[in-house]
Amino acid sequence: MAVLISTVTVVLIAALIGWILSLRRRDKEGRAVLEAALQEKEAFRSQLEELEVENKTMREEREESDRCSLEQVQCLQDKLEQTKRKAEQYGRELDGMAALSDELTLLKNQHQQLQDRITKQGRGVSAFRGISRVVTCDLLRDKASLGERLKVLSRTVDDREAELGNVRQELATFRATESERRRVLEEEISDFQDKLDRMFRDKKRLEGQVQHLKFELEEAKTSEQVLESQAENLRRELTKEKQQSTEEIHSRLKEANDSNERLTNYCLHLKRRIGRLNDRAKQAEQRHAESAQRCDELYRSSLSLQSHVDAHNDDAARVEELRAENERLADEVEKAMEWRLCSLCGVNERAVVTLPCLHFAMCRQCHGKLPGGGALTRPQCPYCKRGIKKTLDVYVV
Repeated sequence: MAVLISTVTVVLIAALIGWILSLRRRDKEGRAVLEAALQEKEAFRSQLEELEVENKTMREEREESDRCSLEQVQCLQDKLEQTKRKAEQYGRELDGMAALSDELTLLKNQHQQLQDRITKQGRGVSAFRGISRVVTCDLLRDKASLGERLKVLSRTVDDREAELGNVRQELATFRATESERRRVLEEEISDFQDKLDRMFRDKKRLEGQVQHLKFELEEAKTSEQVLESQAENLRRELTKEKQQSTEEIHSRLKEANDSNERLTNYCLHLKRRIGRLNDRAKQAEQRHAESAQRCDELYRSSLSLQSHVDAHNDDAARVEELRAENERLADEVEKAMEWRLCSLCGVNERAVVTLPCLHFAMCRQCHGKLPGGGALTRPQCPYCKRGIKKTLDVYVV
């Protein structure tokens, strides 16, 4: 029963060790995957920060561009308004000049009417001629000044119209450029938004993987704690069983030493008895030789010595009995000597007791040559083929 419990305990310990090693390996793999995920998360975070900085820079550039564009548009609109106001002013001046031209025409008509009337009436010709010359000079001066002003106003209007056309062309070019820039910026913002969406999806996926790995790590830690508690319980049970086995082994070793001492004493007794029997056999052989010699002499000398021959035959039978007993004792001694020899090599004396089976069957040299002895395989007892956990050296006196 103890052997069965020991075997089951060893199997459970081996399975538990394998399970603990697999859990630690899975824990290491989980930690490595978690570290890789954290590194990927950090890289993603740094990339996200860079993209945010880039987005902020692009926004600032866009705001600056919009501000500059708005300022330019406002400036162009102001210029356009000023040009429109000047054009309206020039239009009013032109209207005034047209009114002056109409007045001049009216004055010319009146002058012509006056001349006609003067000519018709024929009175005050000289006075009217002087007045007419004065009025004519004034009208000519006004006409010349009005013509100059009209030319200047025409040139100014042409310049303003050319400037207004340039401003309108610049405004159209700026609007086209601004629309193109807005389209490019909108495309870049759309691409950046798509990239941000992909990165956020990757971030959510990585966070899910990290949570899953953390959950697996917690489960592995819980399993490891349970296994450690089970291992501690098994260790205490093994320590208790080892102590009991050690006490049992010591008692059995004591019994084996006592038995060995008894066997040694018995062997010495047998050796002494064999010596005595050998002496008796030698004496019997000597007596047999003497008797044979005497029998030969008596047989040759006389048949009357038949009684001596019978006695001689009795001595021979006794000698045969002694020989048989001597052979039997020699066999017992040989068996006793063979019991002390190693069951593997048959040369050296037995000196190793195997545990937990407590077999005293081999020498130290053969024990060192046993196969196995690794982490998963154990050497086997040559007598019962059970796994050897421990050995004890025994010195036979």
